[in-house]
Amino acid sequence: MNMRKKFTFLWALLFVLVLSVFATGQPVEAASKNTVRSVAVRIDNKKATKKTYTLDVGKSKNLKVTVSPKKAMKSIRYKSSNHKIVSVSKKGKITAKKKGTAKIQITVTGKDKKKKSTWVKVKVANPMIKSVSVRIDNKNVTGTTYSLERGGWKDLKVNAAPAKAVKSIRYESSDTRVANVDQKGTVIARNTGTTRITVTAVNKDNKKKSVWVDIRVTERSQDPTPAPEPTPEPTPVTPGNSKILVAYFSATNTTEKIAGYIADGLPADLYEIDPAVPYTSADLNYSNSSSRSSIEMNDPNERPAISTIIENLEQYDTVFLGYPIWWGQAPRIISTFLESYNFSGKKIIPFCTSGSSGIGSSATNLHSLASGAEWMQGQRFSGSASHDSVTEWVNSLGLVETPEPEPEPTPEPTPDPEPGTSNILIAYFSLAENTKNSTNVDATTSASVVVDDMGKYGTTEYIAQMIQKKVGGDLHSIQTRQSYPDDFDAVVDQNHQEMQDGVLPELVQSNLDISRYDTVFIGYPVWATNAPQAVLSFLKQYDMSEKKVIPFCTHDGYGAGSSYRTISNACPQAEVLSGIAIAAKDVPAAESTVDGWLADIGLTGQDPDPEPVPDPEPEGTPIKITVGSTALDGVIYDTALAEEIKEHFPLTVSMSGYGGREYYGGLSFTPGTSQSGQLNFENGDITYCRTNNTMAIFYAQTERPNLTMEVVPIGRVTSDLSIFSSLGSREDITFSLADAGTGDDSGEKDDADKNKVLVAYFSATNTTEKLAGYLSDGLGAELYEIVPAVPYTSADLNYGDSGSRTSMEMNDVNARPEISGSVADMGQYDTVFLGYPIWWGQAPRIISTFLESYDFSGKTIIPFCTSGSSGIGSSATNLHSLASGANWLSGRRFSSSASQSDMVQWAESLGLDAIK
Repeated sequence: MNMRKKFTFLWALLFVLVLSVFATGQPVEAASKNTVRSVAVRIDNKKATKKTYTLDVGKSKNLKVTVSPKKAMKSIRYKSSNHKIVSVSKKGKITAKKKGTAKIQITVTGKDKKKKSTWVKVKVANPMIKSVSVRIDNKNVTGTTYSLERGGWKDLKVNAAPAKAVKSIRYESSDTRVANVDQKGTVIARNTGTTRITVTAVNKDNKKKSVWVDIRVTERSQDPTPAPEPTPEPTPVTPGNSKILVAYFSATNTTEKIAGYIADGLPADLYEIDPAVPYTSADLNYSNSSSRSSIEMNDPNERPAISTIIENLEQYDTVFLGYPIWWGQAPRIISTFLESYNFSGKKIIPFCTSGSSGIGSSATNLHSLASGAEWMQGQRFSGSASHDSVTEWVNSLGLVETPEPEPEPTPEPTPDPEPGTSNILIAYFSLAENTKNSTNVDATTSASVVVDDMGKYGTTEYIAQMIQKKVGGDLHSIQTRQSYPDDFDAVVDQNHQEMQDGVLPELVQSNLDISRYDTVFIGYPVWATNAPQAVLSFLKQYDMSEKKVIPFCTHDGYGAGSSYRTISNACPQAEVLSGIAIAAKDVPAAESTVDGWLADIGLTGQDPDPEPVPDPEPEGTPIKITVGSTALDGVIYDTALAEEIKEHFPLTVSMSGYGGREYYGGLSFTPGTSQSGQLNFENGDITYCRTNNTMAIFYAQTERPNLTMEVVPIGRVTSDLSIFSSLGSREDITFSLADAGTGDDSGEKDDADKNKVLVAYFSATNTTEKLAGYLSDGLGAELYEIVPAVPYTSADLNYGDSGSRTSMEMNDVNARPEISGSVADMGQYDTVFLGYPIWWGQAPRIISTFLESYDFSGKTIIPFCTSGSSGIGSSATNLHSLASGANWLSGRRFSSSASQSDMVQWAESLGLDAIK
């Protein structure tokens, strides 16, 4: 560039600068002070600009924003890309809501109205568990050794922090022969030794933190003999003048009674084979493979110690040996007894007590343990054996000469206890009494059995006898002419075939006179969610008209199913009272549960109080608790925690029954309010447990009302609690405000203004179709079937085939099966009931197709599903995002046996204006 051109350029530049000053009214330097040049963000005094910051669910942080130049900022605005994951306030406070990642956009506007933005990415994680501790009797035992006497028990109290992080607590014993622990944290000491109990806290990402406590089990200490009048020691046994000894082992006093009858009738000396460590009810739990008796009977070499000795066995020529039948055998302590003495040249006469099993091989297997003895044929006695029947058997052995008695007045004969004079009959069907070889039936084949001193019982028979003990009455065993197979799978197949064909098996002929009874208990195990066909044979054979019929059943964890309805339908002219369903594993300890149930149905034999004083009404907001078709009254307290949970009403929780005392279930949200809890409960309490984020309803005090995890009472059921004793193992329970949905209904709406309801459903096997029809008919709603363009075949629905159509669809979250047809005018409907079966714990993918095909903004959607056991669970939650803008209400699971009344009552309980 030459000099002339340079000179011209400089004059032109100067001219532009002068014009800019006059045009803006301010110098260039002043204009730059009003422009934001940079924006920086810090969190916890660390740089966060355009970086990722991790924050735990429930935690909050403040964004510190620095602007340059500082005085240039006019305003600042924050925005979250997903407020459901991370929310941000106007002042820059971010709060982690749920797991995921969201970007926080920070936009600063300068005084010159120009904007400058930056961002921070926030990754929300479920909190990790930082600490776990274990306490016993309020003493910290984490990482230490705690001693328990054999047969004793303790509850572990676990504190995991932070409490919000805890999803579940798990317990495990390294040696269950020494001590085992259940999933409520109760440790039971079984045999001497040491075992490590590992306590694991699991967070919502299944990340674990574990601690341990060693349990050392010692022998039970012996109480000192009191003075000055010491109780006579049972050992050593001082022989009398008799040459006959009656030795017996009795865990629950039944064999002891028979032994006493024998000794009185001879006479003879009596000796109890007393275990060094007494058997507890938990030890005798047959259904628990880790129980003491299970472990002993599975080991033929087991020899439990005996605490007593016989001082001079030589003087006895004859030994009666009594015991209960366990697993078709004599208890192992009988082997200990026989190996402790020399029985050469003596006569041994075995006798046993058992509900059904004969003495059989139990005595034969003992012969080798007393070599040189003369074994005589033994005898089985039932628990109802009389003194006369036992004496008659003893006399038949010819051991002693019976003198001719002097004539004396003949006493009045005792009325025959069979069938008795009671107006109560307890009829029951038990597989253990209806197989070809009852000794081979066990809990592992789902024919659950309980063992006590009487021997081995089917669980239903055990409950039947428990009822008889409480209310009296006559027992009647329902027995089929043709026995069921020993293999339980074959039993299931046979029962299914009987149900399918409508076959009622023929019963063994009986002299039962049903007209003598006005109250009939009907007991049975639950098979295929219903009563066995043999029970229906009984109800068809005997007329139950104008009688009270009371069902009771045992099950493997799935409740009574549809059996109560089946019983009711089978005797339409009877008054069917509320039944009770008890899980097989809970049968040995079910006495208090049965007591409460009998009291609730008015069969305790006790007169009610003349003028019962009602409990004062608890303060709080009235609520409704809906279980199936039953609505209960209650209140929710006016506390911060209760108020926070109330915000989620109507709230449906899938709850499981536990211990005959409570129903509990996990929440889909975690309350942020903290409140101190307690380790006890009152009947009717509605509680929240922060440790495992669950709600519970307590309905029955037990022998151990103390809890292992703290609960906070948030409300109370004020209605009668008897319904909870008859519910299944898992129930969907809905909590709602008592006045939900009420409003001004002073006038009826015109037809044109009425809210319109649509019942849309998908049904592969017609079950959901039936229930959808009930809703449509009962509510006067329109019905729409979601029909797949390509119908599903039976092969498509084969769950066991990973290559089947349904398996492939459910494994692909993006699968969208095509629908044939459409809803003519979706816009006219205000409320949509959406029905579907549960597949793999989810809604079928065709439901996703349906939801993505229409605009549901402003509409209310209420899901309902059909399933044999799974709750509606996450199936509905996962659908929410597919119908944005809709108002989703909590749904409900129904079994295939639900009635139209069940469906309509549930719908009406939602309190919707559209279905009033």
